[in-house]
Amino acid sequence: MTKDADLNNIEDSYFNHNGFFGVAMDAEKKIIVGTFGLFRLSDDACELRKMYLLKQARGKGCGKMILNFAIEESRRMK
Repeated sequence: MTKDADLNNIEDSYFNHNGFFGVAMDAEKKIIVGTFGLFRLSDDACELRKMYLLKQARGKGCGKMILNFAIEESRRMK
């Protein structure tokens, strides 16, 4: 098992357990620049997992945008 085992089966790791997995795209370049997963721990708690951001997307506010979206999505999951 690897440390990124939950990425081997996103559906089972997130969607089948009331979680969420999101990607951030650069629409102009049509590439994925970031990812994040929310894993439901209980009715009141989620864990942020697999938040990655491409090096070229750093320092441009993308990480903050992804984190804010993840927080809002975690609130909707309750």
